[in-house]
Amino acid sequence: MRQSAAKLIRGAVQPLSEPRLREKILDLYAKADQVIDSVSADELMEAGFNAESLEQARGLVQSFEQFISDHKDEITVLQILYSRPTSSGSPTRT
Repeated sequence: MRQSAAKLIRGAVQPLSEPRLREKILDLYAKADQVIDSVSADELMEAGFNAESLEQARGLVQSFEQFISDHKDEITVLQILYSRPTSSGSPTRT
């Protein structure tokens, strides 16, 4: 029984004897690994109203509103195109 178990274990770990596979496993682990720092706390540097950020936000909204206004005909066409059912039940796409 022990010999059979040892043989099964050797067979199971045999692929890990390939260096390229071990390197790939370590590489994938490094990419997916997350380090959570629970020791050092973040420090708030500044809090308060920022007029520059407000102006940037306003500019972004105005820019988007202008884009919508400039392209409203195209948007309407896309809404019509994607609201038409096809025989398969999904919108028509060309």
